[in-house]
Amino acid sequence: MAKREELPAFPTLETERLVLREIRLSDAGDIFAFAGDPEVQKWNGGPVEDIATLRKDMEENPRDAAGAWKTLQWGITLRPDDTVIGGVSLHNWDKRHNRAEVGYTIAKAYWRQGIGTEAVRAVVRFAFEELHLHRVEAFPTMDNTASVRLLEKLGFTREGTARDVLLLDDGLYHSVGQYTMLESEYRPG
Repeated sequence: MAKREELPAFPTLETERLVLREIRLSDAGDIFAFAGDPEVQKWNGGPVEDIATLRKDMEENPRDAAGAWKTLQWGITLRPDDTVIGGVSLHNWDKRHNRAEVGYTIAKAYWRQGIGTEAVRAVVRFAFEELHLHRVEAFPTMDNTASVRLLEKLGFTREGTARDVLLLDDGLYHSVGQYTMLESEYRPG
């Protein structure tokens, strides 16, 4: 049973169309293309303002003091190209309770092509089959219907809604859903 503390190297995940790999500083320009896009980041608290800020965030140590991964942040690339067109992560790990949160974002040019679904499916598979997590969580803004549909398509269950919890750049408060999948609900494929 591989626990996150036992991961010696960053895991690369592959699907039919995608390679999910560790993000490198050299990817900053590709990532800024979608992280700095107001439309793409509408539901993520707004765009990154400049590439220097993005690079600083990318330089943060992804491991804790004991050397265990705190966050696994994959860059999404389409085969055979190595350009990062989105990101998917496992973060907010709770070691004691064996759960983590999945998050994802895709560049606008790649929306509605099933890339987000394929990437999140690969990370959920990794979470349950390799890390042996008990629970994977996601917290989409409920107005982000594409994100909600993605989670529902993958079999996540909506457990509730936190009403008017986010004040976004549009000046309005937005509700956030709590979606989860338990290890017992996970179905490979």
